[in-house]
Amino acid sequence: MAAAAGGWLMARSPLGMWPEMDALGADFRTATGEQRTLDIQGVAVAMGTRTDLRRVDGGTGLQLGQGEAQFSVPARGSAGVAIHVDGARVTPAAGTRINVRCVGADVRVTCLAGTATLTRGTRTVTLQPGWQARLGGDRIASVAQVATDRIDAWRQGWLVADDQPLAEVVDEINRYRPGRIVITGAALQARRVQARIPLRDLDTFIDLVRDVYGARVVNMPGGVVLLG
Repeated sequence: MAAAAGGWLMARSPLGMWPEMDALGADFRTATGEQRTLDIQGVAVAMGTRTDLRRVDGGTGLQLGQGEAQFSVPARGSAGVAIHVDGARVTPAAGTRINVRCVGADVRVTCLAGTATLTRGTRTVTLQPGWQARLGGDRIASVAQVATDRIDAWRQGWLVADDQPLAEVVDEINRYRPGRIVITGAALQARRVQARIPLRDLDTFIDLVRDVYGARVVNMPGGVVLLG
């Protein structure tokens, strides 16, 4: 029983304080709060926090396991790269920039410039700038236009909350911040948030929640903060 529990703890990182087991075998990965840029076959790759990538297709493709990354294909001089995420294959055309996100069940592919072809099962869609595909189950769940400035904000050093529940915003902050912010009240979790938060100083958001919503802040060891 103890051995089984230990194996579960290794596979399921408590509070996100170390990489998930699957990420340990990645060819490229980032730690909490880290961003990293790479050049793979002439394609500029920007990896966000807690992201893991593997080479696949004999080295000509990349598999995004968990996290978020942007892929910029030059207008010329590169054969490009196929990106695999959650059972889908994304093929960006020359001169294309896409943002690919896979965080738990939240899987999205957003075209920021150029065009990209997304195939999942028997369905194929072509994404133009400002269009985003969401994946769900074993299918392409939806394709819709989105505000790309929010999608692109992490590359500029910001986290943008656009009328989102506080619980959702805190989940995203926890991806970037060591430790954990925990909301202890359901009413506070549901409060809507409109904010622009600097990734270099995420604790300013804790002050904002305290000052605007009157939340009680309890600081605990290990970077854990209780909001209630």
